[in-house]
Amino acid sequence: MLREFILPDLGEGLHEATLVSWKVKEGDIVQADQPLAEVETDKATAELPSPFSGRIVKLHFRAGERVPVGAVLVTFDVAEAGMAAATPAGPAPTAAQASGTKPSPSATPRTVAAATPSRPDGQRAAGEARPILAAPITRKIAREHGIDLAEVPGTGPGGRITTEDVLAYIAARQGGRRPVAAPVQETAVEATPPTAVAAAPAAVAPPATGVARPPLPDFAHWGPVERQPASAIRMRIAERMTLASLLPATVTHADEADITLLEQARAQAKTLAESQGVRLTLLPYVVKAVVAALKRWPLFNASYDEQRHEIIVKKYYHIGIAVDTPQGLLVPVVRDADRKTVLQLAQEMAHLAERARQGKLSAEEMRGGSFTITNIGSLGGTFFTPIINWPEVAILGLGRIQERWTLAADKPALRKVLPLCLSFDHRLLDGADAARFVNDLRQFLENPATLLLFS
Repeated sequence: MLREFILPDLGEGLHEATLVSWKVKEGDIVQADQPLAEVETDKATAELPSPFSGRIVKLHFRAGERVPVGAVLVTFDVAEAGMAAATPAGPAPTAAQASGTKPSPSATPRTVAAATPSRPDGQRAAGEARPILAAPITRKIAREHGIDLAEVPGTGPGGRITTEDVLAYIAARQGGRRPVAAPVQETAVEATPPTAVAAAPAAVAPPATGVARPPLPDFAHWGPVERQPASAIRMRIAERMTLASLLPATVTHADEADITLLEQARAQAKTLAESQGVRLTLLPYVVKAVVAALKRWPLFNASYDEQRHEIIVKKYYHIGIAVDTPQGLLVPVVRDADRKTVLQLAQEMAHLAERARQGKLSAEEMRGGSFTITNIGSLGGTFFTPIINWPEVAILGLGRIQERWTLAADKPALRKVLPLCLSFDHRLLDGADAARFVNDLRQFLENPATLLLFS
């Protein structure tokens, strides 16, 4: 019998994905969970597994095309016995679909109604018509932990089951100990948005300014030009930067920290770290210092709800680390940084940075940050104005470490100085708040022993 695999709802807010490449071709025999295609959505590259075992009858899109959520990607010829759908599927394709005609944008995702028993692989039990709404990355984690998604309460829109829901369920089952999701190759966009079946998502509408956006001039009038399509990642970055420039009232406070003692401590610990297979950089120490400062000044670990006129103070410390990648600037999040050692932070940040450069980050790995750190020191530059990663209210920028001669105990000494650039949302935080925060941060960095008292 013929079965269809539609592009699943990969997260909240996305309306389409770009098909990067097919990993199969028409006529191939595939097994369930075998990779079918790689798609690019938002800030993540997702590998889509096959929901069926069977022969591929039709691939409905070509590499490079944009696919709306709910559109038919693949038509399978599957055996009737023992086949269970892993994603919403529907009846056999229409004549237009079987002939390769693109699906109508008004098409809607179909629900699962397979008469198969409940399995611990993210499938719904028999007889339930309502589909399980969950991204591939969420289903992957559920399968790895033997969780039946039909038993997990969904807190997302429309009852969507998020990765956080699955992790909370696992933690409750294990007596409150929260598990750490294992890295997976099958990344997917979960809540930094999925797609609807209509046209491409509209860009974020900026607040009204009273000035209409003028059309671009005809640049070809002055010389040769080349138009290049923006990738899904670049479009998302542009959208986020528009939000960051229009919503927060951004001000930057700059200072310097003498990190001579900290660099000496890092040099002493470097050999031990390398014996554990960890490359120890300055950044994990900065994260520990930032967390210590956030605990003293919690408004920097907050968000501002304009609609309800409320300040949302977060009781967790999830630190975003900006990573320069060939695809653009990505910000994976180190969760619960306050509960991790310097070595653990160094190892996790190196892993996330490598996944970011390879385009293997999932959107879930870039969600939920409460404060962000960006570092341009390795590229050069001293002071700059980092852009706030909205809806956060502050971001710390690190410049290039410089060596300077200064007087210490009336004697000249060569010291290492780190530029600190704190951009903050002036709607919520005042200049004096920023100065106090940076003063404490500087003290933690200049006196690393104090970090043991506050981190």
